[in-house]
Amino acid sequence: MSWFDERVGQQFIPAFKINQTALVINYLISGVFFGFVPKSFAFPYLQKGEIHEPHHEFPFKFPEYNIYVIYLKNKKDSLTTKLGLELLVI
Repeated sequence: MSWFDERVGQQFIPAFKINQTALVINYLISGVFFGFVPKSFAFPYLQKGEIHEPHHEFPFKFPEYNIYVIYLKNKKDSLTTKLGLELLVI
């Protein structure tokens, strides 16, 4: 049984699944839904208190993933590229 099943029950069926983090954040801010997003994306909303991070001790270590970033060489010093890369290291 997973920690999630312990909280909501094994019979829980999500109302819908979204694969766009920006939409998930909007639903989380509305306060009607709960969901999971990368902390790097949620960080500014957590700082402003717009969403809440529940604290839970997990009895296991989450798997680590390698991620890769691709951007145009001539955009290396652009503000948007720098901001995007900063979000990945939080």
